[in-house]
Amino acid sequence: MAEGQSKAKAGKNALKQQLHDKFASDPALANVKFRVNKGVVTLIGKVDSADEVARAKELAMSVDGVKSVRNRLKVASTSAAAGSGINPSEAGRPLLVMPSQDYNRLSDADAGALIAYTKSLPATAGEGAVIRFPFLIKALYAAGVVPDAAELIDHTLPPAAPVPVGATVEHGNYVANMCIGCHGPGLGGGKIPGGPPEWPAASNLTAGQGSALARYESSEKLRAMFRTGKRPDGSAVSKVMPFQSLRVLNDTDVDALYAYLKTVAPRVAGSR
Repeated sequence: MAEGQSKAKAGKNALKQQLHDKFASDPALANVKFRVNKGVVTLIGKVDSADEVARAKELAMSVDGVKSVRNRLKVASTSAAAGSGINPSEAGRPLLVMPSQDYNRLSDADAGALIAYTKSLPATAGEGAVIRFPFLIKALYAAGVVPDAAELIDHTLPPAAPVPVGATVEHGNYVANMCIGCHGPGLGGGKIPGGPPEWPAASNLTAGQGSALARYESSEKLRAMFRTGKRPDGSAVSKVMPFQSLRVLNDTDVDALYAYLKTVAPRVAGSR
């Protein structure tokens, strides 16, 4: 009897060690907790995406000796907050100065990857965020002229489905989500909501009147602008454009974006 119990305990400990090693090998799942009872594994904790919830179950099932998995993992609220513009810790209060409309259509996998990357960065000293608005912006915000990102998001839409990566219109539509915060949902450009008065209007990215796209005869020229911050004629593009991010987009993403922009319904410049 005692010998049988001893063997069962040793087998359980060996199984737990294998599970620990498996999860430790995946940085995104390293903090997953689990319980083991007669070969049944219960996963506990929070991860950054639905993709990681599914991957954790697959990882556990791959361990020899695991009979079944009860997946109790939950997706952390950080990714939901980024995509909804709602602060989960303050009773639904909107997040301020958070361009959540640009993140709202990220797939769960991409949102999780973004959060995993930020968590991998080395810790640095700093202070809590302090938000200071000029009086004019405060007045416009109070009057409802400058909306919260949460007001710009259609919260009835289901999560974005993963899109195959390629230089395609479909993938370009996905990439173009990063443009709507400034250029508008129709990509017609215009005054940037909430931007300082001195900011220039965002360009019209459609083929309509006043189009900026006319300057770029090929995706190669659009790539060059993203990398250098200069138009084909050598003039500088406004520094309001987030070139720190745009210059590291890979060629496939830029080519897909260009292909998609060529298909967007023409709009007059300033119509957003």
